[in-house]
Amino acid sequence: MFTIRFLPSGRSIDVSSPISVLEAARLARVQIESTCGGKQKCGKCKVVIRNSMPNILPPSAPEKNLLGPDLVAKGYRLACATMATDNLTVFV
Repeated sequence: MFTIRFLPSGRSIDVSSPISVLEAARLARVQIESTCGGKQKCGKCKVVIRNSMPNILPPSAPEKNLLGPDLVAKGYRLACATMATDNLTVFV
């Protein structure tokens, strides 16, 4: 069991298996824009991962293309492409 916490709302959700940050946000009733339905095409679901970076896989090529190197370097990720497998704090 691990916890995904969303800021600035302070909402969190406990999950027991890997889940995308976008799906976790939906379950926690945290609104994250995603016009493509989570298919890594629109780039609208940008979030910042505040901790546990070693616990998530690095950005995929499509994710890097949508975000660009500057945002990736600042910790931005696409919520639809980021799989949570351990405790995370996510700034929306």
